[in-house]
Amino acid sequence: MSVIEQVIFVGTGCSSNTPALKCLLENPPTCEVCLLSLTEEGWKNRRKNPSVLIRVRDHRDPNGRLRNILVDCGKTFYQSALDIFPRYGIREIDALILSHGHADAVLGLDDLRAWTSGGTLQESVPVYLNEETFAVVSRAFPYLVSKANATGGGEVASFQFTVIKGNEQFEVAGLDITPLPVHHGKFMSTGEPYWCFGYRFGKQLSCITDANYIPPETLEKMKNSEILIVDCLREAPYMSHFGLHQAIDVVKDLKARHNYLIGMAHNLEHEDLSQRLSVFAKDLDLHISPAYDTLKVDVLADGYVRESSWRE
Repeated sequence: MSVIEQVIFVGTGCSSNTPALKCLLENPPTCEVCLLSLTEEGWKNRRKNPSVLIRVRDHRDPNGRLRNILVDCGKTFYQSALDIFPRYGIREIDALILSHGHADAVLGLDDLRAWTSGGTLQESVPVYLNEETFAVVSRAFPYLVSKANATGGGEVASFQFTVIKGNEQFEVAGLDITPLPVHHGKFMSTGEPYWCFGYRFGKQLSCITDANYIPPETLEKMKNSEILIVDCLREAPYMSHFGLHQAIDVVKDLKARHNYLIGMAHNLEHEDLSQRLSVFAKDLDLHISPAYDTLKVDVLADGYVRESSWRE
């Protein structure tokens, strides 16, 4: 059975990032977290669009390189990749899995031409996404879906798209991946829920980057995860994201050994949030902390983890 050996947080912010440009353009700037993020001591508050890289040891090739599964590729992916891929020795993207069709999850697709242009790194990138997200990608990037739609020089990223369903597992690098359908806000025109996919990777990891509600049947699929990554936008609940106490409630329900919050906005300061979460962690007898961009989590054989970052 393939196993996860590393989890790297490519981005841990929300769609508008931290620092928020609107805060820096105020005269004078007053947002403490945004200002702190510009300092050396406050660098863990610099957050780009949510994205996670999962590195897998393929059981069919135990002596080979780790396989790289990227979850989401949003507006800030290019800068995130510059910060992370060279420093962690990552070259190939063996699969890209998209959670939904919002800009912070898909607008970095064009930048993947760096991987496939001329076949220097790889011929193409396999992309897994649901039908709704594929429709968004087809409208936004018709030339990525069919090179017949390309213009200019015609040098575009090369993808192999696989449309997945919410009730069907699929496999990457020998690892079973289970879609986790969740609500991520609603359609303003109809009031119907907007569905987004989280994913469970084997038995080890469940990852929900964007959610304001997890249906009971989805929560059931997440049970007995060793590691949980869960959305947490801000202190209070929001119409399309969990607030802090909602995220903690998910942690309480699932009782994973290691828990990381992702998708934080500029009103959650990293060190303050870490200290407050440590109180919950002690009471619950588990680990819970805010993730930060460049965080590398090595998953050890005994189920424990070792955290590091090239910035430290």
